[in-house]
Amino acid sequence: PAASAATPPRMETRWPGVHVVWYDDLNLKSVVAEFDTFLAVVEVPHDDATVRALLAFLREKFPAKPVRFAFHTHHHDHSIGALDPLAAAGVTVVTTAWNLDQIRGLAGNPAGADANVLEIGGSFEISDGTNTLRAHVLKKDRYEIPTDEYIVVEFPGPKALVSGCLFNKPLTYFEVVNTRKTSLAAFLADRKLDVAWLVPTNSTKGSGFEDVCSREMLAETLEKAKV
Repeated sequence: PAASAATPPRMETRWPGVHVVWYDDLNLKSVVAEFDTFLAVVEVPHDDATVRALLAFLREKFPAKPVRFAFHTHHHDHSIGALDPLAAAGVTVVTTAWNLDQIRGLAGNPAGADANVLEIGGSFEISDGTNTLRAHVLKKDRYEIPTDEYIVVEFPGPKALVSGCLFNKPLTYFEVVNTRKTSLAAFLADRKLDVAWLVPTNSTKGSGFEDVCSREMLAETLEKAKV
């Protein structure tokens, strides 16, 4: 990763119980799910200092709700940048077996980090009556995705999906179609997910991309972009 963010995180409530935390200097973001007594974070990017800053920021914003779970879409540093601060805070990292093999090197004590890991292989749900989060695993033997395994996280209430870097929409034009986009569209159709919003985590308007994308943007990209 490049240098840690110089400015502290900032937060926007995008939907009830779903907040976006921005790292403006890095053009990255996390998504925070608020439950009755705890939080779950999707994407903990960049490096140890950035993850520690995120945890401190959330303790200030939600003093009665500790971070219990951290999800990451894949093993690149714009998705997960550290394990030690999460382990020290007692946060369970939700990942896949393949992704865990890739990120173990982020931990100063890999055995200690493993003790705070929950491996999933298909779908995984957290729900407490106030909010619902569903994680789904995509695998390369079925979809042409950039890594062997990839996690997307669905919020059924607002019909939103944290899609990581599978789809980013530039502000003023449509990109060349690549297999990430076609695979995401195929996955949504296969699972018949009622998703209206796609949240990319490695781009922001500051870097020339939409902060949050609509399902229609994905469909229009697939229809209009150059092949």
